Amino acid sequence: MIEHSRQTIQFTVGFLIGPALELDEERIAAFRARLEEEDIRFEHAEHADQTLVLARAAPSSLQVQIVSGQVGAGPEPVPVTQIVIATAIGQDVPVAAVADFADAAHEVTDIARDVWPEMEYVLGWNTGVRSLFASSTEHSFQYLWEQRLGQDTQELSVFGRPILGGGLRLMFPPGQAEGEHYQAEVRVESFLEDVRRLYVEVNLAHGNPEPINALNPTTLIQATEAFMDERVLPFLRLAEQPRAG
Repeated sequence: MIEHSRQTIQFTVGFLIGPALELDEERIAAFRARLEEEDIRFEHAEHADQTLVLARAAPSSLQVQIVSGQVGAGPEPVPVTQIVIATAIGQDVPVAAVADFADAAHEVTDIARDVWPEMEYVLGWNTGVRSLFASSTEHSFQYLWEQRLGQDTQELSVFGRPILGGGLRLMFPPGQAEGEHYQAEVRVESFLEDVRRLYVEVNLAHGNPEPINALNPTTLIQATEAFMDERVLPFLRLAEQPRAG
């Protein structure tokens, strides 16, 4: 894997908030006006019932989706609102630097809290980063299978056909250290649109209720990027080290 070739193709952060918010025209107009005051502008806006979607392609892609509704089955479903802030995914889409995306996500969240002060608590959150890396081999799965996992490609001949792609999916429980009380998921696999590239995805999630003042998108996005830099990339670098025996 050629580490300096990294191209991030998506950032995302989302929250499940209580209670359900009223997405009426007056509040939405106030929300968009406040965003424009902070120079966060969108080319596309769609409002239907209790769903709002804002999107832009430039200067860097950004999408905001707010959906108000209920979760849970039974006689007493929980009224909630889902807020997702993300960049459009794609290798040809301009994606902001992580610090710029974190700033925008934080600003959007702060403005939403001002416009809808009835937000009381966060039921859970998730955040992710998706990146592409050039492989040091002709096929990224060959790098992963042979160099990182130390396996013989001939073992795959039992399938009787060539391998289009493959990868690893790793799941981790919440950590015990301060600031790491989240679940983590890591995917490392062939990028099928261009198998010379390796697709690496990190997702963090937390499902314990917290007060609304604990909502800090910047900290969550930074934690995801740190997990990529401090855990995932060192794991992939081990492919370059000689194996014992």
